[in-house]
Amino acid sequence: DQVINLFEIKFYNDIYTISKSYSASLRSKRRVFQNVTQTQKQIFLVLIAPFGVANNEYRMDLVDEVLELGDLF
Repeated sequence: DQVINLFEIKFYNDIYTISKSYSASLRSKRRVFQNVTQTQKQIFLVLIAPFGVANNEYRMDLVDEVLELGDLF
């Protein structure tokens, strides 16, 4: 299907909020993966967090999907 899902797992005891610096780190990880693999496929970032992720500008701009604990069990 020409898509790669990159999963990032973040444990936090509440709804996780993506900061500006963490957003930059995620972008860097995605860029490194793309450069090392030389993939031409579309890359989706999926964040797994037990209680979800707050909807802020960084989450909306960067994360394609959020999975919570309830989604996995």
